[in-house]
Amino acid sequence: MQSFLFSKYPFYFCALFLFVSTFFTKRWNEPNNAVISWDAAGYYLYLPALFYDDLGKINNAQNIIDKYNPFGCNFEDANSKVNDNYIIKYTCGVAIMELPAFIAAHYWAKIANYPVDGFSLPYQICINFWSIAFAVFGLWILRKTLIKYFDDTAISITLLILCLASNLYNFTAFSGNMSHGYLFTLYALLLFFIDRFYEKPSYKTSVILGFISGLAVLTRPTEIVCLFLIALWKASSVQDLKDRFIFLRKYFSLFIAFSITAILTGSNQLVYWKIYSGHWVYWSYGQNETFNFLHPHILDGLFSYKKGWFVYTPVMLLSVIGFYFLYKYFRLFFLPILLYFTFNIYFVFSWDCWWYGGSFSQRSVVQSYAVLAFSIAALIQSFQKRKFLCLLTSAFIILCIWLNLLMTYQAYSSGGIMENENMSKKYFWKIFGKTSIDKSDKKFIDLIDELPKKLQSKLSVIYETDFEKDNFGDSCIAYSGGKGILLNKSKQESKEITIPVSSNKKGYYRASVKVFANEMEWNVWKQAQWVIALYDDETEVRTNYYRIYRIIEPNTWQNITIDIKTPKNKDYNVLKIKFWNAESDKELIADDLKISFAEY
Repeated sequence: MQSFLFSKYPFYFCALFLFVSTFFTKRWNEPNNAVISWDAAGYYLYLPALFYDDLGKINNAQNIIDKYNPFGCNFEDANSKVNDNYIIKYTCGVAIMELPAFIAAHYWAKIANYPVDGFSLPYQICINFWSIAFAVFGLWILRKTLIKYFDDTAISITLLILCLASNLYNFTAFSGNMSHGYLFTLYALLLFFIDRFYEKPSYKTSVILGFISGLAVLTRPTEIVCLFLIALWKASSVQDLKDRFIFLRKYFSLFIAFSITAILTGSNQLVYWKIYSGHWVYWSYGQNETFNFLHPHILDGLFSYKKGWFVYTPVMLLSVIGFYFLYKYFRLFFLPILLYFTFNIYFVFSWDCWWYGGSFSQRSVVQSYAVLAFSIAALIQSFQKRKFLCLLTSAFIILCIWLNLLMTYQAYSSGGIMENENMSKKYFWKIFGKTSIDKSDKKFIDLIDELPKKLQSKLSVIYETDFEKDNFGDSCIAYSGGKGILLNKSKQESKEITIPVSSNKKGYYRASVKVFANEMEWNVWKQAQWVIALYDDETEVRTNYYRIYRIIEPNTWQNITIDIKTPKNKDYNVLKIKFWNAESDKELIADDLKISFAEY
């Protein structure tokens, strides 16, 4: 044990930083994006349904939706129905951990005359700060475990990395009531008690381990991978594995106690499913969400611009590099952590929706940071006496802190600079390092091509129309004249505008048009799209598109553009333009179309 442990001060700083940061969004007072909303509302729903409603019927669902809109979609779409009962989509582990905050909010709401319904302001505030406190407790427990094996400097830097340079910051300070911050703490507790169990086996510790692991699986069933840590902790060789088998035989009754406790804890979900669906095991995610273990999306999950873990949380590359130093200097931890990490990555990226919906960076791996803290600390401690590597790593960590804080700001800034579900390479570099952008840049979330500035002076018009004399337009309030392209609930698609072009010339085509919308379509999946494509007769050669509502304001005519680059080594003879309303009922008008070309 080290005589003076200054790592407590970085811990205090991290705790304060996490609590203060949450005031930058004050999500507990946002009507459509409150703390208890979207997936987090699904995890939490068990509590208000159990204490204020009928857990099966959830009769008050429509009133809650009308008043708070917490689910972001139709209630029936989020929760399946069996035997006239609603089956909550998510398992109940998070709700169990949120129970103390729910009870506190209940009495606050009663005393202060707020609606006692589970979603009013006291519930939002209590859940928000309880989730942060829970994760901070996990950091404290993690530090206590790391102190036994690493020096104070390595621990201090590891804590700062997790809180400032990784998306644990986001899933504590801003989205702490999702499952990941809670699971981070469960893993910190798991490591603490695993370590204690193998040093001094007892029924008490085995029962605690059973409860923690059972609760982790009850929160996210894929956390069954925690068994690698429990079974193989500090087993690094063939002899260690033989000794572990002997240990198991000697303390078999303790493992029985562990197993019974874990099963009893996890069986809460089985009982719920049996009562309300009639089945002990029920797939509540529907047919469109499932695992595909034969075709995991590991490369996408790690490296894609859409939601790649190492793209948006590059500091966690240190945890992977750290496996080398775990093996070399802390081999007791290498095998269990490596197996846990490998199978965890395989499981979470075998999910069909591998990007896990709207969130910053990869939320599915945040809970593993408690375990990966060991490989990070091993790397940091090993680099301390290597001046060049120490300086290089320090610079990288500082860069990652800046990047993480900036991108978190981008994700939560007014207007949302960062797209939370559909990022692209083009748009990533458009917004990189920026705290404000031109709204028109948002078209590059979808759009691939962009006319280089050096070619803009070479643009020459090859086609233009105000839709007055051709058969593409509709009678409407147009920018000029009385005809334009009209999209609305009954007219979802424009006629396809076809312009003959030559493949002999290489460069960029740019289309521009005036558009008007009297109200916004906020549902991104229903936003009208503008499509430009090059064809070789009827064979599509290259296509670009973007969602128009990403870049416009309502009640004003605006000029918008779209570019397409001519492909190399491919023939084409037709340029096509089309507008599609994407099942929206909002009205959009387009007028005065112009197409230009700039040759290389």
